[in-house]
Amino acid sequence: MDRPFFIPQNIVQESAEPMDAHGCNDRLRLDGKPWNHKRVLRVYREMRLNLPRRTKKRVPRRERHTLEVPEAANAIWAIDFMSDALYQGRRFRIDKNEPIMKRSRK
Repeated sequence: MDRPFFIPQNIVQESAEPMDAHGCNDRLRLDGKPWNHKRVLRVYREMRLNLPRRTKKRVPRRERHTLEVPEAANAIWAIDFMSDALYQGRRFRIDKNEPIMKRSRK
């Protein structure tokens, strides 16, 4: 039933760089073949032309470091940029500098 379909599919695979079933379907449509995308996908799988799925690149594990506790006030500062809008719609931005101090629980 799908036998005449195998030859054009092979031509598409040889002439272009590797593509998935949807790319092959688009290419066949441009060549004037009126085949259904489900049929193209089925034959693509039967011919074992499936491309392997790309895997996510893993970030190497990093060594954890403990945070340093400041010995006195104003030893370490944090900077933060903030933006807001007034009631009239005018926007403004500020940068906020704060000293980071050791918080002791009582």
